[in-house]
Amino acid sequence: MPKEHHVGHLNRGHIKLANSARNFWCVTPVEGVKVADLCNPEYWKHVATEIGIQANDRIEATCQDGSWWAEYLVLHVGPHSAKLQILRDVKLDEVDDSAMETDNLYVTWISPYNKFGVRRKSDKAIMKDGFAQKSNAIKWMADNAQSLAA
Repeated sequence: MPKEHHVGHLNRGHIKLANSARNFWCVTPVEGVKVADLCNPEYWKHVATEIGIQANDRIEATCQDGSWWAEYLVLHVGPHSAKLQILRDVKLDEVDDSAMETDNLYVTWISPYNKFGVRRKSDKAIMKDGFAQKSNAIKWMADNAQSLAA
């Protein structure tokens, strides 16, 4: 007589806390990297095994310029690669490009340290920086455009 098999039931050996089964990583890709670029196994060749990424780990990525956020599942890790699956991605901070400049000023990504900033067009001098979100730099520029033009 065949052994009865119960479909849909778990035993204790098949369930555990997620933090004991996988790691959760946060990544900050540089400006210009696209969501899909992280799915290219070669993208991970210098760090995959060095930092200990493993299959079933989760990775959350926010582009350095704040333009997108994505979550990934690690499918496989090789000696010089990692294969990821996008679970979800979100385009962030959608701002009308026309709002990013005035006659004298413009908003731009400056650097990972300085983040977004407002520059003067005539000499490219930074008027204010350190904005994590582009929308905050645009608001500051709009609020201060008249006083900076004088």
